Amino acid sequence: MVTSEAPALHTAPVTWGINMLPLIGIGMFSLVFSLGDESGFQTPKTYPEDGEADTAYTKETNIEALTNEATFYRRLGVHYGILRCYGVTEYSMALAFANQCDLMKYMQNNTPSSES
Repeated sequence: MVTSEAPALHTAPVTWGINMLPLIGIGMFSLVFSLGDESGFQTPKTYPEDGEADTAYTKETNIEALTNEATFYRRLGVHYGILRCYGVTEYSMALAFANQCDLMKYMQNNTPSSES
């Protein structure tokens, strides 16, 4: 069985207005860039077009995953224990910065004890 290599990701900083936003995280379907100490910017993963380093495409699956996540944030609103969502555009979300660590480590370290 021949397996194909995954396409390279575009992980360079992105421009937001006049600012360059550094990449601070890579998830299953999205990239997270820093908007400063208090918030982050989440966008679907993009991949370079063959032979076109400056042109990128986004997989539909990545867009759908981000759209679904944005829907959950809209439904939940502001709630203790859930990252605050500051805004959603067609292909991005601005979220509160989770400075504790990645989600898996946070869940392992902050699982409520089950009292019988």
